[in-house]
Amino acid sequence: MNKIAVIGSSSFVGKSLVDNFLTIGDSVIGFNRSNVINPILNSYTKNKNISNLELIHADLNHDIDVIVNKIKEFRPNIIIDAAGQGMVAESWLDPKNWFKTNLVSKAALFKEILDCTFLEKYI
Repeated sequence: MNKIAVIGSSSFVGKSLVDNFLTIGDSVIGFNRSNVINPILNSYTKNKNISNLELIHADLNHDIDVIVNKIKEFRPNIIIDAAGQGMVAESWLDPKNWFKTNLVSKAALFKEILDCTFLEKYI
C-alpha cells in the first residue's frame, strides 16, 4: 500500500487519481483550494475505501505552511501535483495570479519538501 498526496485533488485529473488510488487500497491525502465537495462531480465519494482519504482545504498561494506540515505528518511516498490554473484566456486578465499559483507557490513548496527523505516521487 502506498501513501499518496494529491495536490489539486478537486481538479478533473485529481478526482480521478484519488478514486483510482482508493480503489487499489492506497492511503490518500488530498489538498483542495475549494472546500466544496459535490458528490455528483466526485466519483471518489462513493468509493468503498473512502475512509483511506483525508481532504485538506488549503490553497497553494495562501496555505503553504498547512500543506507542508500535513505532508510531513502524513509522510507520503508519492506526491502527485494536479494543481494549477490553466485557463489561458482568463490568465490575461490577472497574469500575476497565474504565475503565483503555477510557478512561485510551487517553487516555495519544492523548497520546503526537499529534505523529505520519505518522498520517493513527485509527479
